[in-house]
Amino acid sequence: MTTQEGPKRVWIDGCYDMWHYGHCNAIKQATRAEPLTITVVGVHSDKEIELAKGSPVMHNAERESVVRACRWVDEMIVDAPYTTSLATMRENKIDICVHGEDITYGPNGEDSYQEVKDAGMFRLIKRTKGISTTDIIDRVLNGAKHHKTVEEAIESMKINIDYMTYSFSRGFHQFAVRPPTTTDRVVFVPGSFDMFHISHVQLLEQAKSQGAYVIVGLFSDEVIHQIQHLYYPVCNIAERAPVVTACKYVDAIIVGVPEQITQEFLEAFSISSVLHCASALVEPVINALPKYLAVPQEQGILTSFYPQTILSTERILNRIVVDRERFQLKTKMSRDKLARCPALL
Repeated sequence: MTTQEGPKRVWIDGCYDMWHYGHCNAIKQATRAEPLTITVVGVHSDKEIELAKGSPVMHNAERESVVRACRWVDEMIVDAPYTTSLATMRENKIDICVHGEDITYGPNGEDSYQEVKDAGMFRLIKRTKGISTTDIIDRVLNGAKHHKTVEEAIESMKINIDYMTYSFSRGFHQFAVRPPTTTDRVVFVPGSFDMFHISHVQLLEQAKSQGAYVIVGLFSDEVIHQIQHLYYPVCNIAERAPVVTACKYVDAIIVGVPEQITQEFLEAFSISSVLHCASALVEPVINALPKYLAVPQEQGILTSFYPQTILSTERILNRIVVDRERFQLKTKMSRDKLARCPALL
């Protein structure tokens, strides 16, 4: 335990399967549990999750990478037990344990946090409505589209990206932690960033190694859908934006970037370098727009990067579709649990 005067060590744990802005919001709320906090995030192993409710879509390393890259995570504990015990709290010197209103239950049907609750160390935080791993799996299985225009999505973005300042200038919607200084080397990283995953993390980490200020340019739902068709993007612009901004390597985002980088665009945002994900699997939209990178390439400021781990939205969807029956049962169980608590729907 910490001293009365020092920062409180706040524990939050979870599966963090198919990372979305509900996960980000939960961890952000954990940091605000006390005026001064050290946020410790426990990530359950594939084995623990399988025993409790069936295998996750994303594997250990994939889930751990997105959690580790979250800007509110001070410490990460891997292989956290699914049932959160006082022993785990003591081992990690935890003062407070938090979790959303959708409480989880262990393999035997017991409240996973009962022991911590009985010790008076537990606090509830708000569940983020409208997004969950179950929702995303449902979209995939049912081929449902949840697309939004940039203008439709901006108001919800302002709520979910309250840690960044919003501005509209030069015809673009922007959210920024801070403006770049005159000495910052600005790196621009365009992409869809659909179903944010380990390859995206590696791309943004590379961008941060190249410059002090990283701007991500997000394609609109309309542009992505025109190129990828079907129900792409799986996560709409209002869902993708807060997930990207939650990444600690990102300083700003531009929402709804144009279909070609122009000289005017580079000058408007003082861009020194453009980092391009060269894998068409990871970022298919850029690689389908032949003229998109022409100007930065001509100027010699374009860098291509292949993530060490190649994952894609398509590959994630295939994992779900191949095991359709199991995931249908899993989402039904999640829906049934929420139905018993209508306030969470």
